[in-house]
Amino acid sequence: MASPYYQDNYVTIYHGDCRDMSVLDAGSVDVVVTDPPYNSGKNYGKATLDSRPDDEYWDWFTEAFTETDRVLGDGYAYISHSDKGMWTA
Repeated sequence: MASPYYQDNYVTIYHGDCRDMSVLDAGSVDVVVTDPPYNSGKNYGKATLDSRPDDEYWDWFTEAFTETDRVLGDGYAYISHSDKGMWTA
């Protein structure tokens, strides 16, 4: 995530892996929108591994949320798109 995907006088949008937002200062972000892998076993082709062991999947999520928490400032919004059955117990 080296450079902005889109930028104007009001907004800067980055598109990349949420586990690496090292170019962003801590507390400098107002909104994070993510669409993480669901780990539901669906085949998306070469681009996404969507059937990891649970411990590996949760390690990935921990890494992503840690970095997201670092960059989000006060009064932030975190929006995550998810599979409809993802959090069903």
